[in-house]
Amino acid sequence: MTQIRIGSDQWAFIVDALADDRGRERMAFLLCGRNRHSAEERLLCHEVIPVDEAAYQISRATMLAVDPIYVNSVLNSAERGGWSVVMVHNHPGATRAAFSAADDHGEERLFPLLTGRMSDRIHGAMVIAGEHAAFRTWRAGARNPEPGTVVVLGRADESQTTGPTDDESYLSREVLFLGSSVRQALSGLRVGIIGVGGTGSLVAQMLAHLHVGEIVLVDHDSLETSNLSRVVGSHTKDVGRPKVEIAARAIHQTSPLTRVNPIAKTVLSPEAIDSLLDVDFMFGCTDTHSSRLLLNQVAWQYLIPLLDLGALIRIENHAPTFIGGAVRVVMPGHLCLICDQQIDSARITWELKADEQQRLDRQFGYVPGFDAPEPAVITINSIVAGLASTVFLNLIGAFMPAIEGQLVLDLVRPTLVRSRPGNNHRCEVCSPKGLVGSGDLASLPIYPRSV
Repeated sequence: MTQIRIGSDQWAFIVDALADDRGRERMAFLLCGRNRHSAEERLLCHEVIPVDEAAYQISRATMLAVDPIYVNSVLNSAERGGWSVVMVHNHPGATRAAFSAADDHGEERLFPLLTGRMSDRIHGAMVIAGEHAAFRTWRAGARNPEPGTVVVLGRADESQTTGPTDDESYLSREVLFLGSSVRQALSGLRVGIIGVGGTGSLVAQMLAHLHVGEIVLVDHDSLETSNLSRVVGSHTKDVGRPKVEIAARAIHQTSPLTRVNPIAKTVLSPEAIDSLLDVDFMFGCTDTHSSRLLLNQVAWQYLIPLLDLGALIRIENHAPTFIGGAVRVVMPGHLCLICDQQIDSARITWELKADEQQRLDRQFGYVPGFDAPEPAVITINSIVAGLASTVFLNLIGAFMPAIEGQLVLDLVRPTLVRSRPGNNHRCEVCSPKGLVGSGDLASLPIYPRSV
């Protein structure tokens, strides 16, 4: 079964473009990239093209027809760019999204021509009714379509309900708050955690207690003695052991049914990237800017939501000036780490230097201070990890206002500040003509060394 993933801003644009106060059927084209690394093939919405008013030949409550010359111009653009095409139309007044007999008849004539013209990719059709959608795909040579699923990033599952339950199991108190459908959704999710140190190991434990279906752990570091006070589940005998193995053991002890895929490699490695392209969500718990640059691009290019988090303690003149951290929601319609100036190119240059060059820089005093140890304590890490995990739950089933940009927690003042994203329309990653939804049609960064 194929999944189509659509950014929340793209979805809002589709719904608005197809809404018609005269009750007529309207249409739009989606140009989509693809992710063939995932277990289920994914189409990734790159661009929404509403049909021009002048291109409609017929537009009634139960029928529409579009000028073939206009349709062909869109298909030419898709063919040149390598995009898959999804044709979307509305059913005015309907309360349930479902394909009609007229839709079946029209697609049986149209899609064999489309898949024959661009046979190297799948294409699809979608019908929407209000905020609901039905989706199916067509492949070259197929006589019938295949049912698919629609994922709108950042849109919670509105079907979930909360309230009393007769379930007396160990999950009953959780279901009272989250609802049974969110509980079910969690058991079917694949979540990646990049960095399983101070904050990442805590996130892993929280997801284990939430009984997430599968967790991919990525970290190339081994446990050091200085990590023992902050990495949950670690013991003195674990010093020198890969952190992902320690986290995997802790997850299995908490949730034996949760599948764990530990990858003791840098996130910049092909093995790690391939595994992350198959997840539904990512937690970025890494402090290197080269890895955060990569994860930011994966989030936008492959439409995989990223929660970028970090705890921070600043001390000046022996007094704390900031205690807390931030959680950033990175995906289309939300924040881009580049536009939000969370990526430091000078740090990336330092991180990507060879080990010998870094050693010489330290020897001759050229170190810019990027690798200096920073204060850290498990209690602050726990607050930030808990905040990030709560934002994650809110993306599955809303119980508080959506976080579109970031949450910054400062315990010194104390304040919890919510900020909205400010994206640069010229950004090569997040701009409408950038890498959004391009998937396998674009390349990911290639680094000269592993960090």
